[in-house]
Amino acid sequence: MTLLLALVLATVPAPEPSYLVERVVAIGGEQRRVTLFRDGTGVVKRTPVSGEASLFVKPVGDLALAQIEQVVREVYAEIGEFSSVGQGLEGGSIELRLAPPGLVPLTVRISTTAVPSVSAARLAAVLDGLEERVLTGKPPAEDLRGWEPRIGERIELDDGSVVTIVAVLDTPAGEQTVQVRQGSSPLSTFLSLAELRRRAVRRIGQEPE
Repeated sequence: MTLLLALVLATVPAPEPSYLVERVVAIGGEQRRVTLFRDGTGVVKRTPVSGEASLFVKPVGDLALAQIEQVVREVYAEIGEFSSVGQGLEGGSIELRLAPPGLVPLTVRISTTAVPSVSAARLAAVLDGLEERVLTGKPPAEDLRGWEPRIGERIELDDGSVVTIVAVLDTPAGEQTVQVRQGSSPLSTFLSLAELRRRAVRRIGQEPE
C-alpha cells in the first residue's frame, strides 16, 4: 500500500507556480523581495532586521506583464546555465526565481558582489523597474519622440527596466548612438537614438552623484 501510494504521488505533476519571476535580496539580516505574479500583480515586501515587514501591491497591467515575460523567457536559458555565482555570499545573496509558463521553474542564487552576466544584468534592470513601479506608481507615459538624452539621465523603457544615459555618440552615417547602463549594473549596451526614443516611456530624473 505504501509503495502504491508513493508511485501515485510520483506521477502527480507539481503545481504550477503562481509567480512569473521573483527576486529576493538578503543583506545583513534584511530582506527585500520583488515578485511579479502571472496575473499581472506586482508585490514588493521589505523585511528589516527588527520590526514589522512592509508590503506593497500594485497591478502592472497586461502590456507590462507581457513585456516582462518576454525578457524572462529571453534570459532563461543563459541564467539556467549556472547554479550559483560567488560561493561565499558574505556580502549578501540574490535569489532569482524564473517560472515562465511552459518552462521548468528555475532558481539561481548569486552573491551581491558577483559580476553579473549580460542576462542577469538585463533581468536586474527589469526587476528594478518593476520594484519602482510598485513602490511609487507611475505617471502616464511621456511623448519622447523629440527628446534629446542627457548624460546621467535615467529612463524607464517599455519593458519596465531603468537605464542611465552614459554617452551620446555621433556615427559616420550622421546618426546618433546612445550608450546606456542597465540598472545598477556596470554593464552597458548601445541603442540608436531612434530606437531609444521608441522604447523610452518616461524620464525619472538624473542619476545621483
